[in-house]
Amino acid sequence: MKRGRDTVKRKYKAMMVIPATLLAMFALMNDQYYWLLYVAFILTSLNLLMMGIQAFQENKKSPFAYCGTVLAILVIFLSLKELLN
Repeated sequence: MKRGRDTVKRKYKAMMVIPATLLAMFALMNDQYYWLLYVAFILTSLNLLMMGIQAFQENKKSPFAYCGTVLAILVIFLSLKELLN
């Protein structure tokens, strides 16, 4: 059963990372759509947040779990702040 959960987690990661990469590439090629870079930051941070939560489930004392989660939340809030300005 564990194998099925791993494939689902990989699919979720791919669903966030691949569009984030495409958005970042598009935003860097066109100056008009530079704001899409912040959306890419949010998607990548959501992926990092999911990895941090997964690390919490495996090991509560993992420094990656704390650092990754805090960093992801910080990037999400800063990106939202820039998007709303």
